[in-house]
Amino acid sequence: MEQENRYIEEDEITLKELILKVQEYFWEVVRNWKWVVLITIPFVVFFGYKAISTPVTYTAELTFMVNEDEGGSGIGGMSAILGQFGVGGGKGKNNLSKILDLAKSRNIIQQAMFDSVTINNREDKIGNHIILIYEYHETWKDDTTGLKQFLFDNNTDQVSKLHNRVLKSIYSRIIGNSKMPGLFSNGVDEDTGIMRFNSSTVNEELSINLCNKIYEKLATFYVTKTIEKQKEVFDLMLQRVDSLQKKMQNTEYRLATFKDSYN
Repeated sequence: MEQENRYIEEDEITLKELILKVQEYFWEVVRNWKWVVLITIPFVVFFGYKAISTPVTYTAELTFMVNEDEGGSGIGGMSAILGQFGVGGGKGKNNLSKILDLAKSRNIIQQAMFDSVTINNREDKIGNHIILIYEYHETWKDDTTGLKQFLFDNNTDQVSKLHNRVLKSIYSRIIGNSKMPGLFSNGVDEDTGIMRFNSSTVNEELSINLCNKIYEKLATFYVTKTIEKQKEVFDLMLQRVDSLQKKMQNTEYRLATFKDSYN
């Protein structure tokens, strides 16, 4: 009992010393408040300016899964597609990561860029919306090659140097580079296999449309390429069926003619 009381007494002394120490620091700060203010002001100004100058961004997120069952149109189909880009082979988690890489390929991103959507009551290509929303024309105002008024037109097959230059610039802005994060990012949960698309821009409608369009183009490409061989087989069988049907019709016609001639 005596030992327990001693422990309690020591704890009380320690707590008292702690309170006194805090008070000591507090009054020390009060006495040197000018230095505290001088040191604090630059940090307050910096973070305040950063908060004001940093534009508000809107993030859209889309999650989905890919059927990885063997056979049919499962992951085997996607492996064949990835093989066309030199990233085929492998299954499971590693393959899902490659699918995400495909989503950032220029083929998929470019298709999304040239799709038209309505943003701020204006229907135009996503690539043009990015140019206008991020004020590229202001950045290009001193350019003499035609950039300061450039917008993608309906001729998406054009291959001019100016067109490719802008296309490369917007593509880089979407997927990001070493100097700045992209407007679009993706990832996969290795435990569940659920894939995630994120689009973060300064315009809410642009974020939603960009995310959705990239997903749509990837899904369409995936489905088209997955059933491509099956469609070829189906078309071939359909041709044979049509050819056989025509032969049967000709045979029936000749048989009917033969019967008529002997009646």
